[in-house]
Amino acid sequence: MKIAPIIPYYTNFNFNNKVKNSNPNRNNIQYSTNNFVYPPVYFKGVNLTKAQAYLDSVIPKKGFNRRLQEIYDLDLDKLDGIQEGIEVFKGLNIKEIAFIARTLFSVNTNRGCYNMCSHCYANAMPPVKESENVINKMSWEDFESLTNGFKELNSRLRFYISAPKLGGFNRGERYITAFHDADCMTLNLVDAEGKQHDFIDISNALSESTGFRGIFDTTGWTPTDRRMQERAEKFAKYYSRPENRDKLFQFNISINPFHSLYTKSIEEKRAGNLERAKKFRRLYIDRIANAIYTFTPLINTRSFSFILRGFDRGDIGKLGEGFTMEDLYKLNQEILIKLQTKYLDDLAGERKYIKAKRRINYYLGVLNYIMDRQYSDGVILVDKTRLLKNVGKDNNYYQSSMEQVKKDIDTIKSSSVPTDFIDKQMAGIVDSNGDYYITTYYTTFPTELKLNFKNKNKQTPPIRPSLQEDLIISRDVINNV
Repeated sequence: MKIAPIIPYYTNFNFNNKVKNSNPNRNNIQYSTNNFVYPPVYFKGVNLTKAQAYLDSVIPKKGFNRRLQEIYDLDLDKLDGIQEGIEVFKGLNIKEIAFIARTLFSVNTNRGCYNMCSHCYANAMPPVKESENVINKMSWEDFESLTNGFKELNSRLRFYISAPKLGGFNRGERYITAFHDADCMTLNLVDAEGKQHDFIDISNALSESTGFRGIFDTTGWTPTDRRMQERAEKFAKYYSRPENRDKLFQFNISINPFHSLYTKSIEEKRAGNLERAKKFRRLYIDRIANAIYTFTPLINTRSFSFILRGFDRGDIGKLGEGFTMEDLYKLNQEILIKLQTKYLDDLAGERKYIKAKRRINYYLGVLNYIMDRQYSDGVILVDKTRLLKNVGKDNNYYQSSMEQVKKDIDTIKSSSVPTDFIDKQMAGIVDSNGDYYITTYYTTFPTELKLNFKNKNKQTPPIRPSLQEDLIISRDVINNV
């Protein structure tokens, strides 16, 4: 079994097989050269004035290719001060802001997940209970301060500070996520007026401020949950409209034998409780079939995809029974059979999605085709207590994961300049309280950087996987340009 290189989860084309290595989509906001409006800006302060004068001396005010501009091509010592007065960046210099912008992959708007998928790369746990000193989500005010802060800085620079040159770090196309350890169906922020902002609002704001499209991931919801069902139908309607189809890089439904319902069915089967095992398996199949049915309007969009994970039988041994690629394939066929039943019921009744019987065979054929391209044995076994209990540590997945953790630690120890992290394609995470982390999705490292959030003094759950609390990426390294 090959050990995956240190590459952010969504850009690891071979091991995780999450995205396709294709030419950049020129419709992506990153590649637009007309996204910024430049009103007259009157800067105050010596540093800001000097920084703007330096910028004017090296970058023309118009007529240059903004999508190819690279922040690290500039003299950041002379540029420092361009961020002056942007509240969210208070206390950070331009080198530190550039490091955040150029490594950022995830903004933790919501923390925690109830799905408890035992293979989850972030080892997500249920949301912690909030208190006076503890939060499990970002405030809308802090989220807006981040997105508006980036937009203001982009306007002053006249290019996206987060957008790299084509090629290099941009293996195909880069994107951004509004989560690290949460399901996108549950993302929700409430502003000071009580208005709720779901995934659509959050993802659109991130795209506008960073220049990258978002990712939607879900492993479904309980079909009888009317609130979640209505929200899913809203998403299906919104992203199926022609004007919104390209707003996401990928829209993923995760199907795996590691979801808590399916894992429970395996545990019950091993304990000899066959009827309970069938019950939990049926609950999971109904859940995923309902999710696919609800998102039927998106099946023909370019962003629609699946995340399919299972163990290779040769790498996991006998304890992997129930979690293998063969098991996943059988599970998918049962899901499609259930989906076919739902389509037939729709044809005989409401005809919400199915107007003619031939459409059923068409959709099932397309889904089979997409699934066949997405199967992957890319499972990371770090901090996975429940999964390790079921499969043990005597397998290639655990051994290779632990070897990668050791390599990650050695890599961090030897990295002396910020571009080391960019060149090695490590992913940055802004936590709900403004703390900044770097992760390889095997190992996570805190940094000394912190955004000036209103909730900056609040505590959040630990970032996983494998948080190395004693190995902090210092400001000295980040400033060593």
